[in-house]
Amino acid sequence: VNSEVRLSSVVKVQSLCRGWLVRRPLRSLTRSQVKDMIKFHDIYREILSNEIAYVEKLSCILTEYYNPLYTFVLSDKPMIKSQDFATLFSNITDIYAVHVEVKSQFLSLLNKWPFIDGLGEIILDTMPKLKVYGEFVSHYRSAINTFSRLMIENSRFCAFIEEAAKLGKPDLQNLLTSPINHICSYKELFQRLAEATRTDSPEYENVSKSTITINETWISIQLCAEQGENTDQILNVERRIKNWTEEGLNKPNRTFIKECPVKVWDGSFPTRKKRGIIHKFYLFLFNDLLIITKEMSKDSFTVRLFMKIDYAIVLSELFDLPQKMVGCKLTREDKFIVFVYKTAEDYTRSVNLLQKQIHLKSSARVFGVDLTKVLEREGGGVQEKGIPFVVSRLCNYLVFKGLEKEGLFRVPGHDQQVNDIKEAFNDKRGQELNLDSYSIHSVCGCLKQYFRELPEPLILSSLYDLLLDIQRKEIEEGQRVDKILALINEQTPHNQLRLLKYLLIFLQEIARFSEKNKMIPSNLAIVFGPSLLRPTVNTIETTLNLPVAHDVVCALIENFERVLPDCTQGPKGLRVPTMRSTSDFISPADFSVPLLSTSTHSSLQEAAQSL
Repeated sequence: VNSEVRLSSVVKVQSLCRGWLVRRPLRSLTRSQVKDMIKFHDIYREILSNEIAYVEKLSCILTEYYNPLYTFVLSDKPMIKSQDFATLFSNITDIYAVHVEVKSQFLSLLNKWPFIDGLGEIILDTMPKLKVYGEFVSHYRSAINTFSRLMIENSRFCAFIEEAAKLGKPDLQNLLTSPINHICSYKELFQRLAEATRTDSPEYENVSKSTITINETWISIQLCAEQGENTDQILNVERRIKNWTEEGLNKPNRTFIKECPVKVWDGSFPTRKKRGIIHKFYLFLFNDLLIITKEMSKDSFTVRLFMKIDYAIVLSELFDLPQKMVGCKLTREDKFIVFVYKTAEDYTRSVNLLQKQIHLKSSARVFGVDLTKVLEREGGGVQEKGIPFVVSRLCNYLVFKGLEKEGLFRVPGHDQQVNDIKEAFNDKRGQELNLDSYSIHSVCGCLKQYFRELPEPLILSSLYDLLLDIQRKEIEEGQRVDKILALINEQTPHNQLRLLKYLLIFLQEIARFSEKNKMIPSNLAIVFGPSLLRPTVNTIETTLNLPVAHDVVCALIENFERVLPDCTQGPKGLRVPTMRSTSDFISPADFSVPLLSTSTHSSLQEAAQSL
């Protein structure tokens, strides 16, 4: 009995000691910091359990399907061809090896509990390893199509899959989607982790960089999948249309929208007499082209009429057609097509779809339009020389109303609000738009989206590899910055360079209020990096270069005076001294005259409040 009492006392003492050791480092933390740390820990455990489950799925693919099928491929009577096997599984073994290592690194952090130091660093170090997904994603659609084809054409393969299902094994087709789903889960978990990480935490910068990188990777995966599906659809249409005499249908930036039966008035065809007869045809609609065809046999069509969709096309309503039908008329130069519909619902649905495609080609649009074209249309800039009105309006509003807002540009806006602001500028309604009715973060999101959608980024895509090479070189920091600035100043067209300088002055002003908005230059670079510096073709591999690209953009923000030195124009009230040469450069830290004096800023704030 005495022995048991003694043992119980020892256990109790050990428990108290362990509790004290855990609580001791927490005593210096505030209640708010402890609450944030618990939230951070909860998300870490989610990330860890998610990674463990994913590795188990990859292991299942290898043990239950990859290895047995590979044995069949090597046999005298292979179940499937080696090419089909390679298409099905791509580089799944490489992905498995990467995530076994990642899981091990995540598990190692348990030894540091309750302070999980280094999670951001591990996540950031993981990003370059995700380039193995590039090959898998590019073959993903082919893998799914191959699986479906084998299930129909290959009885042995079908029997193998059905036997696996009877034994309770996970479905192979679902397992093959797990790598794509895992990147999506990373996106959601890392976003939550970034929101739970305090801005004064040493983890914050690494977590933020990782979040932006994984978001861009996910966008790249989606685009790759959409482009693959779109290409398949266009090639399928091209195969079915027998007498298409123009250049190939599969062109860059062409998107397949819809195909369906349509009724067309015979007056649409110049060679026919207008007898008021309604003909049944088949429509193929693209974002820039409309093709009217006649079905000759099953899945075989001939072209009767086609029309390009651009700003010159006019859509008008018609209600005086025979048989009490309603219709719409598409006119472009000397061509026109009259579509007819039995019901108002069919008419509305079709017209809305056509109007959407025409609106995307509108000559008034500013988002997604070349900078030079916008400036020419606006006469060089409506209010500020060489600056698109949309940029001028949004930047000046944020200078007046948003400089002290915490999380400026980092906190996402409301998607619907961002889209509403965007469409207002596209419809020439930006002047009278009341931005006060929208969230500050939505206004920020719209500004980011403008730069993101520029066909050619402000820092030319042709400079992307050169700038990243300079940033990676092991040279003195000042020398690296000199090379970056020299390349940008010499190789960037004047319109882009002037707008870049305008934006950098604006971002530097935001950074001056970083004590309140928490957006120092490196944080702003993380947010604007993907919009200002991007490659010609965005792939998974290039998205993993984002941390390096962020460093380039950060150098530009911190040395903004040296970009187009003779230009001092920023949003209203923001000006910098004109420098005679690079030797006149004054670092931001030593810059004694603020970009916007306190009195000037106060007067601007008062003016804004009186509006």
